[in-house]
Amino acid sequence: RSHIGATEPRLYVCLWLLNKHRWFTLGEIEGELSLVPVRLSSSHPPTGLNSTTVAAGSDIYKIGGTIKGKGSRAVFVLDCQTHRWRRAPKMKVSRVGAKSWFLDGKIYVIGGCVKREEESMNWGEVFDLKTQTWKPLPS
Repeated sequence: RSHIGATEPRLYVCLWLLNKHRWFTLGEIEGELSLVPVRLSSSHPPTGLNSTTVAAGSDIYKIGGTIKGKGSRAVFVLDCQTHRWRRAPKMKVSRVGAKSWFLDGKIYVIGGCVKREEESMNWGEVFDLKTQTWKPLPS
């Protein structure tokens, strides 16, 4: 948040409660720090468990995971200023339990390939925020 000029830090937490994702921020209530529910302007995307999340600027990217028990290529973005979800371009391959990080304007996602034969050829991919495109990482 400091990169976008925000004056206060903000911590977002997503918990799986009662078979549903619930988002919270760390806020002050009556002088005590507490988890405060985030009121989302749109419903949570359909990605289930085992997705990976990464913060990039004022957005949180929710990548891959399972939808109805199957691996997903889906990418959803939570805009932390408006609390609205939007879709981003899909990854090249489905990933469950992948790891991700943000560096130099790009999101890197590694591992989590659903099919074993995909793992060696598609072990990782990178999403360029400027061009909104996914490219495989070289082996």
